[in-house]
Amino acid sequence: MGIEKRTAPAESPDYRFAQAALRVLTMGPKDAAQHFRTEIAARTVLRNRADTYGLALALLRANDYSGAEKELATLKGGGPNEWVDTLSCEVAAAKRDWPNAMGCYKSALLRFPNSRALAYGQIRSFYEAGDTDAGLNAANER
Repeated sequence: MGIEKRTAPAESPDYRFAQAALRVLTMGPKDAAQHFRTEIAARTVLRNRADTYGLALALLRANDYSGAEKELATLKGGGPNEWVDTLSCEVAAAKRDWPNAMGCYKSALLRFPNSRALAYGQIRSFYEAGDTDAGLNAANER
């Protein structure tokens, strides 16, 4: 009977993504973007995925959609991640690129079927795109 090593919450990727998101939400978009650019520049070997996520979120909040997409593209190679997928879909929705946003939510929900963030984002996007019937159907499926 060995002792399993458990990852402390502060060491988990989800914790770090949440921490980055909270930092962005408590700062202005430009200040947050500068903060994460500084954090990323300070790392000489590897970019911290949470810092890159924070920068992408800050750029989205600053309406710099192409910058957010560029940063998100660097995160896609790290394997599927609910936080990254959700932000990718949010960028498409913010651009009002409804076909891309709907396809993003659909494929992300196949990977993460229990994600409330993705489900609520999909429903909100249906509503904002003017397809309330699809939004109601999606809500009723949950």
